[in-house]
Amino acid sequence: METTTTNREAYKGLRVTPASLIKPVNKSHGQGAFQGTTENKDSYTPKPIEHVTAYRLKDNNIMSGTFQGSSGYSENFVQRAVVKTKSFAPSYQYRKPSAKFSCETTNKKDFVAYKDVKKLPHSTVNSQNNWLEAQKAGTPMANAESTYRHDFPDGNIVGDRVSFEPRISTLKLGKENIEMSTNYKDDFTFKTQSKLKSYAPLPTFIKPGVKMDSSTESQERFKGVFQPPPKSFRPLYEINPNKPPMDTSTNYSSSFQRFQFVSDIPESSKSGMLPEIVSSRKASPTKKPATAQE
Repeated sequence: METTTTNREAYKGLRVTPASLIKPVNKSHGQGAFQGTTENKDSYTPKPIEHVTAYRLKDNNIMSGTFQGSSGYSENFVQRAVVKTKSFAPSYQYRKPSAKFSCETTNKKDFVAYKDVKKLPHSTVNSQNNWLEAQKAGTPMANAESTYRHDFPDGNIVGDRVSFEPRISTLKLGKENIEMSTNYKDDFTFKTQSKLKSYAPLPTFIKPGVKMDSSTESQERFKGVFQPPPKSFRPLYEINPNKPPMDTSTNYSSSFQRFQFVSDIPESSKSGMLPEIVSSRKASPTKKPATAQE
């Protein structure tokens, strides 16, 4: 395409020549140690500082004997006895009664223990009252009469109640083996049951036997319209490479060269160098020089 646009007319490629770099001139340093004076040395001169001695007593006279006088501390801070504050809490102390505690209580008086008395089985209230009256009157035990004694003589004492269940099992095992079939086994025989049919309603949808076509009525009516992508109005910037090949050496590579040690410099190039530069570029024996790629 040979037509020109406003972009091409406005922005033209111009070749810019780089400015030449001002390289510093290598200064030769003088040999030997520097023996002159500098401004720092003249301005800041060391001055001796006098050592301040502490004012101490030469002789420490210690008095013999114990100190018996009074000091300012002992006069100002006098020790005083503090009275303990009495507690306001009520004191609960056990006070022992002056009279002797009597062994007889109301419970002991009401329930008197009787000694050498034959236990009467199933005594009623009436028989007990009669027996107590006989005891108070001084009547002997044999002469005490009660309705219970007449109804239940001493010889007919009812024993413990016996349970109706036998204490020892009376089950006697038969000598012959039991038959395998019993009435229970004959009446209740195991029968195989068939699976119950589901009571769920049958589906109303009946699947057609013919295979469904891939295209439907909706697909036929509503078809997608595919439009091509819009064309961009941006100008195309094509790179026009230079026909002649690019030179390997540039201004940057020629200006900033790699630092070379004396061992790397050929013998033909050492003749034009100053002796100070040659002495300062001696190779280090411990560290191997790094090789940089241009």
